[in-house]
Amino acid sequence: MARFNTDIGRFDYPNSGLNRPEELGCFSLDINREFHDDTSQRKYFIKPSNYDNVSFDLTKGYEGMVKRDEFKDEQIDHLLKWINNHELGNMQTHFICRRGLLNRLMRTMYAKKDDWKFAVSLHKGSADSDPSPDLQYNNCETFYTVVKATIGSHTLVYSGEVDAVSTDEPFGEHYVEFKTITHSALQRNSFKRYKLRNWWTQSVLVGVPEIVCGLRDDAGIVTKLQTYTTQDLPTMASDIPAPWKPNVCFNFLDKLLDFIKSNVTIDDPRLVHLLEFSGRDATCNRLPRDSEYAFLHKWYTHN
Repeated sequence: MARFNTDIGRFDYPNSGLNRPEELGCFSLDINREFHDDTSQRKYFIKPSNYDNVSFDLTKGYEGMVKRDEFKDEQIDHLLKWINNHELGNMQTHFICRRGLLNRLMRTMYAKKDDWKFAVSLHKGSADSDPSPDLQYNNCETFYTVVKATIGSHTLVYSGEVDAVSTDEPFGEHYVEFKTITHSALQRNSFKRYKLRNWWTQSVLVGVPEIVCGLRDDAGIVTKLQTYTTQDLPTMASDIPAPWKPNVCFNFLDKLLDFIKSNVTIDDPRLVHLLEFSGRDATCNRLPRDSEYAFLHKWYTHN
């Protein structure tokens, strides 16, 4: 078993960060969570004329809601289908994954109570519609961007769900993330320590420059909208005691990827290494071939 030291002092040094992610493409999932290699689930954000006077009922559309099966682990199947469709199986990249995994890893030094576990295999050298607030709500239909980015010496390809596209200045056409929070929570230090950190890691990974936050009351009615620029979030949180630092987040991810590369060296899609963290050092264990954690399908590895 190999160990990775997670002492925060190891990661607090200057870092050039993540290069601006380059979008390679996109895909959609329909209400049945079926893959579509298109933009059918892309939505556009139509900005209200007055951000200070809105009325959006977040409870509307929940009756008869179509829910996603949270117990079904989709792993990275949808991303691998997109890669297969575009004949990118031999792309020059070191890691292929989902944005959600990178998001959790980047937060590790400031969320040591959040355990994580993920499997790694080495294979071929690489570990439009108008808005309608009255529609029935479902959390199955989603739109994903596929991006390529580098951090340190590592090249990564990953997918990330995005909420909508905005065409307004100053960014031109760009993706936006939607968030909601109560008026009272906005005033707490925990907003800067946790919410801004989580919003930043999620958005910076896929190059989302703008976050639109709805301020809601206890009845679930959004009465005001507030926008945040992703690059400004670390500065907004810098006045809290022992603030989270972007360079620590980036450096931790960079060094963890170094650790994975040095330990996952056998090119075999049926062989899995299990990475685990539970508050102390992270560990890497090689499992037997075809273990329960094996996740690469033959339809991908045999192409």
